[in-house]
Amino acid sequence: MKTYFEEHADLISYLIRTERSLRGWRLEDLADKTVSLSTISNIENQTAPVKEIKIIHILEKLGISKKELPKRIEAEMKAIHKYQNSLKLIEAMLNGQSLSEAKAKIDQFTLAEYHPLHPLVLYFQAYYYYYKRKYETAEQTLHHAMSICKQYHLNPKPNFLSDCFCLLSSSSYKQNDIEKALILAEQGLTQLNESISHNKVKYMLLGNKIIFLEKQGENAQALQLVHEVWNSIHNVESHPVKLNLYKSKANLLLKGNQLEEAIHFALEGFEIAQSNPWNRFTFDFLMILGLIYLRQKNYDAASEYFHTVICLDKNMEFPRRHVDAYTNLAILYNSQQNWDLANDYVTKAIKIGRETKDIYRLTKALIVNGYFYQSQHQTIEAIPLYIEAYSLAKANRFKHRQFKALFHLLECHDILKNEQDFIHLNKELFYLQKEMDWKGDDDIYVIA
Repeated sequence: MKTYFEEHADLISYLIRTERSLRGWRLEDLADKTVSLSTISNIENQTAPVKEIKIIHILEKLGISKKELPKRIEAEMKAIHKYQNSLKLIEAMLNGQSLSEAKAKIDQFTLAEYHPLHPLVLYFQAYYYYYKRKYETAEQTLHHAMSICKQYHLNPKPNFLSDCFCLLSSSSYKQNDIEKALILAEQGLTQLNESISHNKVKYMLLGNKIIFLEKQGENAQALQLVHEVWNSIHNVESHPVKLNLYKSKANLLLKGNQLEEAIHFALEGFEIAQSNPWNRFTFDFLMILGLIYLRQKNYDAASEYFHTVICLDKNMEFPRRHVDAYTNLAILYNSQQNWDLANDYVTKAIKIGRETKDIYRLTKALIVNGYFYQSQHQTIEAIPLYIEAYSLAKANRFKHRQFKALFHLLECHDILKNEQDFIHLNKELFYLQKEMDWKGDDDIYVIA
């Protein structure tokens, strides 16, 4: 059983550091024959156990008696509890997108760098920058928070470092660096304390990892991870996290051509999304259902789902979902050789894709546009679209998109008898396929 001093070690070290800082004393000013410089450092940084008698000696030198200590600890605990309540309000404001109000409350905090909750203030500050799409500033703030935790041996909340890695991974993902995002998600899972109940960050990290694997074309690995997570889906309390898992499962089953199962989980996810205010997931499940019908060549049903997404988001609050809808409609009309409508929709998809800088979606739209020309025997017009898609996919490590664009580019050079280009690109395709150890792309670009 822990002693009083062991139980409150973090607050005692905070009190000692605070009192010393108020007096403007260095560690050397506290050291004497009873307590050495290294011992004081161990107390403040909690790097090694120190005898109670020595801790009491330091406290008394700072004007805090053993008798007074419980009152001081209780006062600090009350202050911390008050700060924690304010931080919960800030979190609610950030989640509700009341960003300016959240920032105003964050700016009211003037905690010392070594305060037990200072890293958490920085974490919410980073979230503010993340929502404002100032990703570099968000990442710098998170690294600063993690550095302070290491320097002062702080842990402002359970699994705090995993939370930081989770947000860092999301930031990299938003900047189209999927490879880095996956590494950061792995680091977050490595830091995880599994014994903590209500482990929201665990499922956030696993959900992120599944999405990142899928974006890299590692669909079999992603689906295997989904199956592993599904055994504990009942433990996922966060609706956005649960809906992300449903979306990934339905989408991966679709790509694996397990259409009946995909319909089941898409509909189940849609029902959950409808009962909660997470509209973007409603669009995602409508899109997946549309793609399932598209693969089944039920064009009327597919078209209805894609058009419903566009109709429900008239103010374009979710522009990326419009890129998906327009791209899928272009695929649909390409297959029906309705060239006017196919061209209209793919042009809209590319325009929004460029505006939102969503490289993953843009590369697919460019490939579909290339196929639009290629299927009409306008090979020369298709080439620059495949080249752009290939270059963007290569730069952002979307290997399956890179493979698809490169394959169609080879087809074009073969048709045009561009032998030199064909040989050069064929070599690239070989090394890419060897690197991927994988035979193709399960995404839908055309309905044969």
